[in-house]
Amino acid sequence: MIFEQITSLGDCICLAVTSAGFWEVGRRHLKALMLEKRCSWAGDRIICLGDYCRPGHNPENVLTEEEIKILKHVKSQKGDNVPDQDAIASTAYTTSLYNWADSFSDRTGASFSRDLLLRIRNQLSPAEHRLLSKLTVLEDPAMDDTKTLVLRNLTEQVYIRGDVLQTFAEEQVQEYGTSVGFGEVVISNICWSADPSSSMRSGGDITQGRWAGHRFDITTLDMVENDEELEWMDASDDIVDSLRFVLER
Repeated sequence: MIFEQITSLGDCICLAVTSAGFWEVGRRHLKALMLEKRCSWAGDRIICLGDYCRPGHNPENVLTEEEIKILKHVKSQKGDNVPDQDAIASTAYTTSLYNWADSFSDRTGASFSRDLLLRIRNQLSPAEHRLLSKLTVLEDPAMDDTKTLVLRNLTEQVYIRGDVLQTFAEEQVQEYGTSVGFGEVVISNICWSADPSSSMRSGGDITQGRWAGHRFDITTLDMVENDEELEWMDASDDIVDSLRFVLER
């Protein structure tokens, strides 16, 4: 199957819209690729690090014991694979979290974005464009506008309702001409730097984010309300209030 060998979302779209037959075969691969690109971060720790981070200046309860060992350059005793707890506790950090994270960065990978979709649309015929428009109705809860989306902080077990955020976003559009979304909620809470300067007119300090290094995902409100294993707290109002302060001009 050709589609199974395609890993580029753009290539998959271009092939799928060449005919109705290809569309029927390729749409499920498109869905899988879109979810993979869009939600590749879901469940992982997310932090926006400033390059002024000092060795040892790390968010609490975010790093694993093994990661702390790496940042301290602590080695296990010869012939012993168990970490030396005393050595870990007494050794000073030698590498900053920023420098270590930077060694893993990949600046070449392209992810799914609206810009990619727009570039592809500009090269399509009207018939191909109509096929591509069906992307908006793929069977994915996140694309179903009849359901309320929520951003979950999996670390703290709190969530932010999309409809509450939307009301605030509409206020921002009317007053400033710009909107906000889940992205602004996350970035305003995950920044981490030793330098308190953020060059923000409001004077809000986002450089010690309370959610730095936490894990997130996006799902629907009914998934949260029907969760029988975990109890979730609605933090929508609190987060909107803090976001309003950060965005004051």
